[in-house]
Amino acid sequence: MATTKEILEFDMLEAHNRRLAIECAEAVKTLQIRKDFTWGEIVKLHQISDFTIVEYLEGTYFDADRNRIMPCGKTRFHIYIDGEDTWQSADTLDSALIQAITKKHKIDFMQYILAAVK
Repeated sequence: MATTKEILEFDMLEAHNRRLAIECAEAVKTLQIRKDFTWGEIVKLHQISDFTIVEYLEGTYFDADRNRIMPCGKTRFHIYIDGEDTWQSADTLDSALIQAITKKHKIDFMQYILAAVK
């Protein structure tokens, strides 16, 4: 028969292992996003619930003096839901989050905006 202390230690270990598994799954998603991202230079990844919003510098150009590809400089925000690409970008983080929420819940984005303006 296990003691209360042993049961508590087992529960804590099990919770720790679950947390590690979740962190590993998130890391795999993040690595996949970084690997597949082609819209520009990644500046930062914003993780909010099921949403990953990639802050990036849009587009590139070839700098002959430096002999390398350089970003154009316009900041954009690309949206992923549960690690899946939505093929949508926005000009601001706020707009990207609104688009992510409306996309996840299958709400028409323009109807949402028009209703908010009324």
